[in-house]
Amino acid sequence: MTMRPDPGRRAARLARLPILVGPIVLTVCWAVLAMVATAQHASCWGGFNLTSIAGPLSLDYHFYGDVSPVLPLLTYTVLAVSPYLLLYAAGLIALRRGATTILVAISVFGTALVSLSYCIGYAATYPEIAGGGFLCDLGFELIPYGGLIAALLVILLGSLISWLIQRRTGDTTTR
Repeated sequence: MTMRPDPGRRAARLARLPILVGPIVLTVCWAVLAMVATAQHASCWGGFNLTSIAGPLSLDYHFYGDVSPVLPLLTYTVLAVSPYLLLYAAGLIALRRGATTILVAISVFGTALVSLSYCIGYAATYPEIAGGGFLCDLGFELIPYGGLIAALLVILLGSLISWLIQRRTGDTTTR
């Protein structure tokens, strides 16, 4: 006799999708960025090393003085992972409320959209970083904000569409 998995467990696994996929996507994007920047002798930061990347980041994050390069890089990493954490939290809220439509919209489509925005953003900055263009480090620094905007849009649109579907079908079991 085979046992079917509990639908609640499947939904809980679906809610964890942003947390599992997000770091993988960011690691791949950053690894490709490092390989491209090293192979093309990135003139944006005067070479590709973490200390030279942390300098512009520390100025943009207003870390003045003799600050360690770890703090700006850690801040950038937390900022880049935060859209996935936001999707995960919204998925947990949807799971707790029993709103599987919102959960699917947030977990699957949200993770795909945020990942796609990161991939496109980093791919668009590769030529600028390699060539040392006018906006070489600015594009790199703004990518996490685009991910946050994409995550917030998915959460808002997913919630709105699910609410409209529930209202149209007359299902008012979830508030």
